Amino acid sequence: MTQTYSGGCQCGKVRYEVQMDFGAVIACNCSRCGRLGSLLAFAPSDSIGTHPKSGAKMAAINVRCLDDVDVDSFKVQKVDGRSL
Repeated sequence: MTQTYSGGCQCGKVRYEVQMDFGAVIACNCSRCGRLGSLLAFAPSDSIGTHPKSGAKMAAINVRCLDDVDVDSFKVQKVDGRSL
């Protein structure tokens, strides 16, 4: 079910809203994601990013930066970014 979520950066200066239906979120083990503890989901976007294979416009959302979201409720798909 699509819902509207709000979130922002750690200092609070950047705020955003995203409408999406979260399925699995991605936990990558590359040097950056592993150290930051990011849990990523991808949302359609008209202004940020393009999927490298499909060409679809998208934005990566760190679900840990969303307000009032229980990150333990998401199904986590592990990605071996360290080996890519």
